[in-house]
Amino acid sequence: MAGLRISDVAARAGLSAPTIRYYESVGLLARAPRSATGYRHYDNTTVDELRFIKKAQGTPPEWPRRPLPLMAGLPLASNT
Repeated sequence: MAGLRISDVAARAGLSAPTIRYYESVGLLARAPRSATGYRHYDNTTVDELRFIKKAQGTPPEWPRRPLPLMAGLPLASNT
């Protein structure tokens, strides 16, 4: 399985690996597929998503979750 490892993604996005794992655990970032040996593998889209989340820091906590589906080409869920 080809892809970027968490350390590569962390360096490119300017975040730490534990922060990326946290974002996965709270649902800000989709969980990465794993290799047969258990390594997470990411793609360049993940780097873009992490940069977006990083820029959104300091905004209301619910705000960063809404634009991510749009970045993935998915419709937003209704809050009503």
